[in-house]
Amino acid sequence: MNNLKDLIFIINKRKLSQIDIFDKTLISCKDSLFSKFYQGLADGKFNSDDEAAHFLYGTDKADQRFRQLKHRFKKRLLNTLYFLDINSNSTTSVFDKAYYECINRLHICNIVQRYGGLRATTTYLINETYPTAVKHQFIDVLTEFSYKLLIQHALIGNEKQFQTELKKYNIFTKQLQITRESIIIYYETAIIFNKSKFGNRKEDINLIQKKIERLFNLYQDFPSMITFFNYTWVKLQFFDYTANNKLLLDTSNDFLENFYKYKASGNISTYLVGVNIYKTKALLSSRKFELTSQSANIIKQKTIGTNYFIISEFEFKAAINSTNINLAQKLISETIKHPQFKSLAAYLKERWLIYETYVILYNNVVNKEPCKIKINKLINQTPEITKDKQGFNLAIKILELLILLYQRKYIEYSNKIETFNTYSYRYLSKNEYKRIKLFTKLLNKLEKTNFNHKQLTNLNEYNLLKDAYLQQTLHESEIVFYDYLWVLILENLKQNK
Repeated sequence: MNNLKDLIFIINKRKLSQIDIFDKTLISCKDSLFSKFYQGLADGKFNSDDEAAHFLYGTDKADQRFRQLKHRFKKRLLNTLYFLDINSNSTTSVFDKAYYECINRLHICNIVQRYGGLRATTTYLINETYPTAVKHQFIDVLTEFSYKLLIQHALIGNEKQFQTELKKYNIFTKQLQITRESIIIYYETAIIFNKSKFGNRKEDINLIQKKIERLFNLYQDFPSMITFFNYTWVKLQFFDYTANNKLLLDTSNDFLENFYKYKASGNISTYLVGVNIYKTKALLSSRKFELTSQSANIIKQKTIGTNYFIISEFEFKAAINSTNINLAQKLISETIKHPQFKSLAAYLKERWLIYETYVILYNNVVNKEPCKIKINKLINQTPEITKDKQGFNLAIKILELLILLYQRKYIEYSNKIETFNTYSYRYLSKNEYKRIKLFTKLLNKLEKTNFNHKQLTNLNEYNLLKDAYLQQTLHESEIVFYDYLWVLILENLKQNK
């Protein structure tokens, strides 16, 4: 009860005033300027101050009335943030709810201590939330809590509790420093990986390897979900970039087998989805098609949004490369009918039109049917991908060449291969695109040998694609593996002879 009295004391020291916030009543009042401004911003009607001022007052942003409204509007928005009910959202994880509770309590403690001088009450408030922070290893919060308790024990002369808390504070401070260094290294490597082109590939690879070593040491110094995930994630990106599919799979499995040790210290759902995506990609790249489908099915049940469709793409590629065409067609149908498909970015939706076209062509080849695919129609239906310089546009260009070969339009093929070469050389000539380079060479040898299948068997480029795939990066535009496509091309040439 004394603690409640102390809190009332703080409030009584300050003049109470009405707190201006946004609530349902205010927002639903369509005639108020606040409501119109709020809805206009929420609906994306205003891209500038001038647009908003013109809508509300018929003037520009220099209007004093608009400037005053905007000032009061911003103040009301900031006030509203203090009263958001995080716990009422069913999609918010237990971990996020616990963290919100802790940082909210920390903020209140700062107010009580700063403006009331009530350190005993601060101690009471901290001790209520302390177990939650310890359970989830919120090191940043624990460091602040411990610091405030340390000062309180010193002020009341409790040396024993001071020394006990000082040990905790030193541990938390060290753990916080390790955690933050781990996070900084994580983002440093992200900057390198996100470069459109590595400045110096060998130099950057050496740099990332050193950062991986440092992340490992940090993880050893403070084993937690965050340090374990950062160490794992950077390795996954590195093995993916350097096309080491074996280590990509091994690293994914290592995390999935050991993450439970740190379950209470991180938002594991987000981490698990990311690592599982890499695992599924590694399984696909390793041509373990059945395991790819099994992994994809497990993850799809636990994820939503863009990640769901990324996993679906891996599952589709596993189906078509294992010649399970019925499953491939089923996956296309399920994906397009998915409730979230319509809200996807245009280029992600366009991919499935290309997948569908590959299935149609595959059926034509297997059933020896005439190919009636209109490639220009597909290009018109995929404007975002068609103008892309580094991604799925290559899949359309390969599809176009395959159709011409199947239709025995060899002169047109010879004309189109030049365009293909230009695109491939200009945009996909980096070292990591080795499979694209090898397949490009094979496609060019068709014309050079006058499409004679006898001169195109057992070529070195084909053998490298077939035998060395574990050391090659699987580009996202490679829908049917290039060595599989090459076999189909030669079979088609042999039949056409």
